[in-house]
Amino acid sequence: RHARTIAMAATGRWKRANMPDVSLACALAFHALFGAVHEASHLAAAWWMGRLEGVETITGTANVVAKAMLGRHVVVVAADVSDDPITFDIDPVRHAGWVASA
Repeated sequence: RHARTIAMAATGRWKRANMPDVSLACALAFHALFGAVHEASHLAAAWWMGRLEGVETITGTANVVAKAMLGRHVVVVAADVSDDPITFDIDPVRHAGWVASA
């Protein structure tokens, strides 16, 4: 029995036999899930700051969410950088995505 384990390890079969089988569908599902969480964090930050455009109606809100989840982008009102140009660099809407992805 011990010799068989050594032989499997030597040929790489032991590693393959003890690794979880991750299918393409599973990988795509994880990509979709974590991409949705990433975009939802941008949406939440923009909504919280009052900078989310197009959410005045239920239909508009559905369109914004669909664009974020399917198109992977969120359109927000630009930050006012007239008084402080550093504001753009520390914009919470911009950084919410990578914070949620961490």
